[in-house]
Amino acid sequence: MSDPTPDELRRQLESVLCDNVFVDERPDGSFELATPFLFPDGDVLPVVIERTLSGWSLTDRGRASAHLFFDDDSVPTDAQQRTLERIARARGVTYVDGALKAEFDQLPDAFKIADFVQVVAQVGVIPHLGADRSYEKYTTRVRNRVEEWIPEERRVRSWSPDQDTRRVYSADLKIDADGNGSVVVMFFLGSHGKPDMAATAVHRYVNWDLNFRTLAPWNPDSNIGDDELARFDDAVEGHGRRIKTPAKDITELRYALDAAGVPMVNK
Repeated sequence: MSDPTPDELRRQLESVLCDNVFVDERPDGSFELATPFLFPDGDVLPVVIERTLSGWSLTDRGRASAHLFFDDDSVPTDAQQRTLERIARARGVTYVDGALKAEFDQLPDAFKIADFVQVVAQVGVIPHLGADRSYEKYTTRVRNRVEEWIPEERRVRSWSPDQDTRRVYSADLKIDADGNGSVVVMFFLGSHGKPDMAATAVHRYVNWDLNFRTLAPWNPDSNIGDDELARFDDAVEGHGRRIKTPAKDITELRYALDAAGVPMVNK
């Protein structure tokens, strides 16, 4: 089987991941990808498809960790290093000599490439996990209020569909809306980086033909950029919406859940 052209690979990825994917074939025969999904500072997530002696690999060529940890002469803390290694291990990706890599006998398909993009995106928010306590407080506050409204047997935290065997595309909360298989998945958009991670998850849910609706509380006081929000809105169009939800006033979110047919108590 002949290798795909950059245009063929681009079309495959856009059918699975998102629009506006760019594929550049390099002189060494590798393909360098650029997607709308970015690091929190606006840099493109590094993803390269390259030939190996035994087949193909997906790699960031060490750029993710270098980008995160060595700008301005900073170095990763032990906790950040362990988090990066844990993310890679859980997603079936190796992390050796500073590079993320996944090996394949054949050219990876668009779904495997999308999975790798999500891993790099998760690595991208590591520096903010400890520093951005406002995100943690926001998520906890809003999630706890929602859980007060939803019977326990109808909700699951940190949910992934059965198809997501490596739990790459987890939603913050899954709610059984009607008891007949229709679900509401919630992503709490409280810090930059989260909208892009949520958008890639929604794309995969769509490609898996899941019966779902997305409701995403968004903290207007967060550091999320307008471009991140626009990408998320494009991803969920026809499958749900983002809801302006200040931490101290989540009335609109309650109305949205009610409109989605979610049975609630203690309203």
